[in-house]
Amino acid sequence: MTKPIAFKPIPSPSSVGPMVWRKIPRYIKITFFSTMIIGLVTHMYMLTNKIPCNDDVLQLVDSLSYLASSGRWFLTVPAAISSEFSMPWVNGLLTVFYVAVAACFTASMLKVRKTLYCVLLGAVMVTFPPLTDTIPYMQCVDAYLFAMMLCCIGIYLAQKYKWGFLPAIPLIVCSLATYQATFPAFKIPQTTCKRRGSVV
Repeated sequence: MTKPIAFKPIPSPSSVGPMVWRKIPRYIKITFFSTMIIGLVTHMYMLTNKIPCNDDVLQLVDSLSYLASSGRWFLTVPAAISSEFSMPWVNGLLTVFYVAVAACFTASMLKVRKTLYCVLLGAVMVTFPPLTDTIPYMQCVDAYLFAMMLCCIGIYLAQKYKWGFLPAIPLIVCSLATYQATFPAFKIPQTTCKRRGSVV
């Protein structure tokens, strides 16, 4: 007589969140939340005020589709997440969030595990001068940092999995098609990962 097939119970929607939360490594949580907090504190003045640069004045309401002619044909996709309006709080929060996610993937790639180093990694990434210089371009800064996040995810997949380069290719292509200046964000972690294998 054959034994009846035992099916695993389907978890309830209310239990999925805590279950996923428990599976996230501690160093990832520390990196994410420290980056968010430091980023909000650092850029709070820009998030709570409207201090536009010349481009932001011209593009207070703009889809940024004209930038496709300069090679940024994917820019309109991440820019649409925050709408066509230049809104400091919305664009700024998305910017800090994208940097926090990128910092988590960077910490995983570089094997950064100690609390202090996780906090410092996020702090360096979210306060780096080029990012601070880009914040006044509020109409598209979130899209630019979305590109950096895609780049970090692509490198992570390529480094961690044997066939990870397959999904990494379109991610990095879309990243460069959003903002070509993300190319160093692709090369630096890639080179660093090849040179080190120790856990910090």
